[in-house]
Amino acid sequence: EKPFECPVCTRRFADRSNLKVHLRGHTGERPYTCDFCTRTFVNSSRLVVHRRLHTGEKPFYCEVCSLAFVTSHQRSTHMKNHSSEPAESQLGLATLNENETFWDPQSLVVTNLHNAPVAGKPYRCLHCGIGYSQASCLRLHILICGDVGD
Repeated sequence: EKPFECPVCTRRFADRSNLKVHLRGHTGERPYTCDFCTRTFVNSSRLVVHRRLHTGEKPFYCEVCSLAFVTSHQRSTHMKNHSSEPAESQLGLATLNENETFWDPQSLVVTNLHNAPVAGKPYRCLHCGIGYSQASCLRLHILICGDVGD
């Protein structure tokens, strides 16, 4: 049950704190400020993730390949790549690795040398390995993940 309703857009929430954060989107209030830069956030958890970009902290590790990630969500998304590797190989789809990829900053597309699609997600962050089906999603991710040129 979601008893808390936004008076602006009527979206409903299970608890009052989520409604409070949501309302900040309507009011523009961003009470959490980064100590390293002037960026502000609507909630403290987004600030914590952002700070990791400054500190380099990546506390979530892949148990298969030891890649490190800023958020557990990034790791979970990355883990799907491991579970789909055999299926991709059977279909003849390319798998991404450092030797077979290049970055095209104009189109935000990471492509293998043979230009084969990668599981329907051609827009891939080279920093953390997460793939997206749309360039706009990758652009948004890059703001969170940081520099993809490393």
